[in-house]
Amino acid sequence: MRAKTRYNDFIGTVAADISDYLDKECLNALIPRNVPEYECYTVVGFEFYMHYGEMIFALLCRDMREEGDGSLVAVEANCDLSSFFNLFKRFNLNLLPKGYEESAVKMRIKV
Repeated sequence: MRAKTRYNDFIGTVAADISDYLDKECLNALIPRNVPEYECYTVVGFEFYMHYGEMIFALLCRDMREEGDGSLVAVEANCDLSSFFNLFKRFNLNLLPKGYEESAVKMRIKV
């Protein structure tokens, strides 16, 4: 699954290490309890989508009742960014214009 927008002016990758204080199963606690049959879903990922000021956050879930066809269920939920980033001990996002996908940082300047 790749992130995409209408024109894909910028594309990139994301990598994250889950916090040492959490295990992957605890992510299921993020599923709102008002989702019908919420216990049938297992969180396997996340989706953020922003469109003119509207931010959509979704939990990408596997439906445990389905055979492994690879499809996911997106459960839209409320989550503030601070709570989200606290799930990880490291989080790295790289977003670059087309043509720079294979570029590397040769120097880092801190100010």
